[in-house]
Amino acid sequence: MIEHLARRRNARGQFGFAREAKALLPAREDLLLAKSHRGLHLLGREERSLRVPVCVLEATYGPNVVIRPHGLGEPVIEARIGLERCHLAQVRSALRRRGANPSEEYNGAHYCVLRFEASPDDMLGLPVELAELTAGRLSHQILLTGYR
Repeated sequence: MIEHLARRRNARGQFGFAREAKALLPAREDLLLAKSHRGLHLLGREERSLRVPVCVLEATYGPNVVIRPHGLGEPVIEARIGLERCHLAQVRSALRRRGANPSEEYNGAHYCVLRFEASPDDMLGLPVELAELTAGRLSHQILLTGYR
């Protein structure tokens, strides 16, 4: 797993930048984007997985972005997925196939929120798979909460 950290120069907080920058980058099978207070973490299977996202961020932010290799161990990823209940069984099954054990954070009549931790390797391609399973009708937050 290759990790780079994108940060905005002279920004007071990096979480807002991470949210903004993540919205610029499309979901891909070989890339995981995770926000943290440090910035936007780009996690890829290999170095070439990061080329396009790095180019997009550099073209968008120019000299105001700093992107460097990063890695302090194995990242711990926490995720929350909001979805319609009609898709719950399929999404829960997909998460379990990836080694995640989701718990329900919110369980409403028509909508629910799942929460889980997983390794970055298990999360690669998950946003793409979830969009396919739910016809794009979901929201997700992927946070890097620390390192093992």
